Amino acid sequence: MHIALTSRPSPLLLALAAAYPGLATAAAAARVDFAVGNVVALGATGGTRPLSKGAEVQPGETVSTRDGRAQLRFSDGSLVSLQPQSDFRVDSYRYAGQADGSEQGFFSLLKGGMRTITGLIGRTNKDNYRVTTNVATIGIRGTEYSITYGDGITVSTGEGQVMVCNGGGCLLLSSGESALVTTPTSQPSRTEARTNLPPAPPSVSPQVFFASGEQRSGNGTPTLNSPLLPSGEGYDFHWAGVKSGNPYITYFSGTNAGFSSDGSLSTVAVGVLNYSAQGNAFYFTDGTIGWGRWSSGVLTGDGPSDQALKDIHYVVGKPTPTNDPVFSSSGTSTYNMLGFTMPTSTTGVVGTQAVTGQLSVNFSTYQVGVNMTVPIGGKTYVITDTASWSYGVFSSGGFICGGACTNGQLSGFFAGSGASHAGLTYQFLDNLPGTDLGKISGAAVFKK
Repeated sequence: MHIALTSRPSPLLLALAAAYPGLATAAAAARVDFAVGNVVALGATGGTRPLSKGAEVQPGETVSTRDGRAQLRFSDGSLVSLQPQSDFRVDSYRYAGQADGSEQGFFSLLKGGMRTITGLIGRTNKDNYRVTTNVATIGIRGTEYSITYGDGITVSTGEGQVMVCNGGGCLLLSSGESALVTTPTSQPSRTEARTNLPPAPPSVSPQVFFASGEQRSGNGTPTLNSPLLPSGEGYDFHWAGVKSGNPYITYFSGTNAGFSSDGSLSTVAVGVLNYSAQGNAFYFTDGTIGWGRWSSGVLTGDGPSDQALKDIHYVVGKPTPTNDPVFSSSGTSTYNMLGFTMPTSTTGVVGTQAVTGQLSVNFSTYQVGVNMTVPIGGKTYVITDTASWSYGVFSSGGFICGGACTNGQLSGFFAGSGASHAGLTYQFLDNLPGTDLGKISGAAVFKK
């Protein structure tokens, strides 16, 4: 049994709401980012109203997508994307503008499928957030996950961790892992099958395509995926991670990249080398550049036997042509962070906090100033380095994070017309006291 906390409005508030109708919706839980098809809100007393872009969703209401799709943006910055034939209810919601412990978000997925990027609710107190289904309750220990109904429910984690609980017990899922729950009393069990959330057909607005992961705008709210990258040749592919048990960072130009229908990078071929994803923990693209992390993969053609890949952080995109006028220009441009992957360590630790940073590109001296903050495992590393670039590719080796790390390396490239984007991967060795994290890897993307 779940009990939602409610409060009785004061007579003064009721009077003000009557005099100023705008106040009546001030406590809305969410707004509709977009709605495609016959999407409606079902009131707690049975009333129905259509939902369109900009409409508000109140606590107690159920969003029913019927034959359509919808995406909700909650006031704490979280996003919920709903598949067709889904019913999603806001059981209880309270957020006063900051995570002070009083915030609360209780929801129910009654049928269908959803993907969510969590916001500030649940970051301070994990018990303040949960999603209830017919067979289990999901609590967050991270940032992104998805749920679909089928034979029970399937829960898949993109980044961070989620706890799946019911009468049979609890199961903690880490990045890239999935669970199947068939009945309210059957213990949640791990499964190789991931949630099946098919993308919208081409006739639907590109806004429907949004990727899982920790992609935040300047004010901390998650952002949406844009048009997907097409499979084909001519892609730059930079990656950092673990190959055959050893940390590695490298890049290739002129690769043939293959993308799945959901936008994730699935294969990369260059010469005799073939990279293939086996587990996709996270992916994102804005239509110009893509970034993500393979939780596992395989590399063939690099020696007599296949090479196992683990936690491969990557950036991929068509590089800015070398004859683009920007490369013969002068002056300095600032690139702000567009997105990142949660860093991982060779000891198995996955970051749970946002990576931040900025690039300063001097087109006169062919240098890229890198300033990034990377939190992971209770430690924080500040990367301050200057990389040199040639033909649109930049790299650096030997940064030390102000003494917090050693053997730092990064590799990146420019993408888009006028070098509108820059993406990089990095890897360094933990040098701070405490639990040894080993080598730490990640990826980040920036935009002018």
